[in-house]
Amino acid sequence: MAEYRPGACNIGHAERRKRYLSGVAGFAATALLVAGVATLDASRTWLLAAVAPLFGGFLG
Repeated sequence: MAEYRPGACNIGHAERRKRYLSGVAGFAATALLVAGVATLDASRTWLLAAVAPLFGGFLG
């Protein structure tokens, strides 16, 4: 078994890029949804739908 090395990152460049892009996509989807609700003067309950892409943005 490999020894634990504190501070050593086990995520490669490709995985970091994938997570970064998924986070950006989540935040962009949230911004579009909120802008759409504001522009279309839709019910505020539609803003609850922004939770899912926002959560994905924070995980990315």
